[in-house]
Amino acid sequence: MTQIENFVRQFTGVVVATLAPVVLLAFVCIPMALGGHPGERASLGAETLAQAAGVASGVTGGQG
Repeated sequence: MTQIENFVRQFTGVVVATLAPVVLLAFVCIPMALGGHPGERASLGAETLAQAAGVASGVTGGQG
């Protein structure tokens, strides 16, 4: 292996080893800050589900 090939392999390894934690951290922190992944539909929380259940029960059988 020539010196340039050795240098390129070492350089690539250092770049990958440096960027990997940064990328992984970004994939964890950004969705946490936004409250979900960009482009993902908002999931129903417990409060929303309770409100939906209350509205549904009030409409279907609460009167009468």
